[in-house]
Amino acid sequence: MPITETLDLRSFLAFVAWMALPFMAFSQFSTEGDASNEGGGCYRLTEDNDNEIGAAWANAAMDLTQPFDVVVSVFLGNSNGGGDGMAFVIRNENSNDLQPNQMPGQDGQYLGYGSIDESVIVEIDTDDNNGTSDPNWDHLSVLRDGNPDHDDPTCLFDPVPALPDFSNIEDNDEHVFRVTWNPEDDSLKVYFDCFLRIATTVDIPNIIDDVEGIWGFVACTEHQENEHRFCEMDAFEPAELDLVDL
Repeated sequence: MPITETLDLRSFLAFVAWMALPFMAFSQFSTEGDASNEGGGCYRLTEDNDNEIGAAWANAAMDLTQPFDVVVSVFLGNSNGGGDGMAFVIRNENSNDLQPNQMPGQDGQYLGYGSIDESVIVEIDTDDNNGTSDPNWDHLSVLRDGNPDHDDPTCLFDPVPALPDFSNIEDNDEHVFRVTWNPEDDSLKVYFDCFLRIATTVDIPNIIDDVEGIWGFVACTEHQENEHRFCEMDAFEPAELDLVDL
C-alpha cells in the first residue's frame, strides 16, 4: 500500500545504505552515448543540454530465475519545462542497443529505449508527447519492445503519476526509484519515493526470450533539456534487503 505519511528522503537513503552494508556488491556499468561514469556508483545519462542520449548497462546480467530488487536514487533535472526523462530497461543480450540515430527530433519521446526490441521498460517520463498519448504530468509506466505508445498493446501498465499528489519530480532533488520482480508469480512492483505506484504481473523471461537479461538505465533530451543521472543503492535480492510496503 502507498505510504500515508511523508518520509524524510535523506533518512530513507541512510536507512537503505545501513541495511545494505553487509551485502554491498555494487554493479559495474558500461556507458554509451553521452552517458558518463561520475564515480562513487553514480552515472550521468545526459547533461543539461538538448539532443543528448545516454545509457549505462550493468556488466553482469540479471538472473531471471531469481527475484530481483533494484533500488537507485534518480535525478531528473531542475526544469519543470524540461525533458525528457529516463527508464529502467531489461533486454535480451542480442536485442537492439542504444539508438543514437533517434536524436535530434521528435524521438525524445523514446527516452533512449526506442527500437530496443525484446525488452521490458519501466519509464520515468517527465515530458508529455502527443504521439505517445502521454499525460501532462510526470508519470511512470511499463512498456515492452521499445515502443513508448501508451495506446499500443505493448503498453503493459498505463501511466500513473510518479507521486500520488501529481507533484513535479524535475525539482533539483534526488528521488528513490525501486523496481522489484518475483519469478514465482511474475509480480512486478515499482516504487517512487517509497510510494508503491505500480503493481502488476510481467513475464519478463518470455518477453525478452531469455532467463538472463541485460539491464540498466537510459535517458535522452530533445529541445526541453534536463540533466539525468542515477546513483546505485545496489541491486538486492529480497533475502538481502526486504523493504516493506510502508
